[in-house]
Amino acid sequence: MRKIIYLVICMFAVQACSEDSITPELDFDVNPELSTSTSLDKKISDFYRKYDTYIVYNYSKEDINWNWDSYRHYVYSFPENAEYAEKLLDFIETKFLSGFADDILKKYLPYRIYLADTLWETSSKKTQRYALEGVNYFVFGGASEKNFPAEKNQRAAVQEWHECFASSLIAKTTETPEKFWSVSTYLREAIRTDQEMYERGYVWRNRILPPSKEEDFFKWVAWFGGTTKEAAMELCNQYPLMKKKYAYLVEYYKETFDIDLEGIHWKE
Repeated sequence: MRKIIYLVICMFAVQACSEDSITPELDFDVNPELSTSTSLDKKISDFYRKYDTYIVYNYSKEDINWNWDSYRHYVYSFPENAEYAEKLLDFIETKFLSGFADDILKKYLPYRIYLADTLWETSSKKTQRYALEGVNYFVFGGASEKNFPAEKNQRAAVQEWHECFASSLIAKTTETPEKFWSVSTYLREAIRTDQEMYERGYVWRNRILPPSKEEDFFKWVAWFGGTTKEAAMELCNQYPLMKKKYAYLVEYYKETFDIDLEGIHWKE
């Protein structure tokens, strides 16, 4: 049912982008051709049969450049080779997907996940990204020796994956996290220190400005993924607004998606 709903959405996406002469190469009526000829192909086949989501590492630009968010002009390159595509997939499964139950992943993962090497948000922002969201697909970067998440970047990568998934989840429901949003003011005021940020119930700021409501939601979920439960509790016990927002977000995820948000905390 999830795929059928997004078929309708993607049909509109194709029509909306027709003026740009971008032709999708996705056929939603035909199952992907699965193979077990290599170790990576077998993992991709098993993943598809388990979650109804197709992992793609050999694709064309038209496959992912046809959708509504193509205005973002993100820059990417294909995986260096199958070895690094497999290494990235293994890392994603271990550090990101393992925090969710199989039935949740089958229900909420997108139609496709593209593995890329270089992944930039725009040609002018040349910072390596690890996750971007499209119309019912994700692009995960880092499939090369140079760009694979080094130990010092692994939390950042995991946080980006969780932020991307959170954006996808909230788009699939009409139940917004109002109790969570009710705690902070979201006033455009200068926040110059982490202490000031935490006192207002935020875990991220845009330089000295607070996040929007949507940014706050995504960044909080990402914060869960990159923070151990012990470290999170230490901050929440110190800052009352953070403690409230933590509890409300856990409650929202459980009631809306039947997801144990505390299960995605970073594990040392």
